[in-house]
Amino acid sequence: MFRLRALAALALALALVTPVLASAKVRLGTLDMKKAFTTSRAGQGARDRLKKEFEAKQKKLDAAQEEIKKLLAQGQNETNAEKRDALGKQIEAKTRTLQELYKKLQRELDEAEKGATLKLVNQIKAMIPSVAQSMKLAAIAEGEGLYFADAEVEKVDITAEVIKRLDAKAK
Repeated sequence: MFRLRALAALALALALVTPVLASAKVRLGTLDMKKAFTTSRAGQGARDRLKKEFEAKQKKLDAAQEEIKKLLAQGQNETNAEKRDALGKQIEAKTRTLQELYKKLQRELDEAEKGATLKLVNQIKAMIPSVAQSMKLAAIAEGEGLYFADAEVEKVDITAEVIKRLDAKAK
């Protein structure tokens, strides 16, 4: 008898709660990471630093190329075969050095870019739990990675909030 009353009470409670739960929408946050990178102060600052670093390295490459061009012009005007051959060897050596320098600088730039990106991603990841909590979200997905959501799922773009918080940190 007691079990029957307990089951009846449980059934009644579930019958009352189920419509409330069914009508509550699940809120899913979406984040456009690319937009956060390109429009936040932190992202713009990282891009500006990388650009300055790249420009300084590009000047080294340009100077080495100019040196090779001068040697090529000098070799074209040289009538002495021995001097021309010596200039050819010098040009080959400088070209190899330039290629090595280019590869080295490209690796450095790639590493700097990866480091800046990782730093920004980590900043964003660190703030996601508080954004989700403040906006009462069940989960957050990267915007481009969300292919389907049921009609009962309310999608909330949190990109602007993330950018706002990144900008506040960058001040």
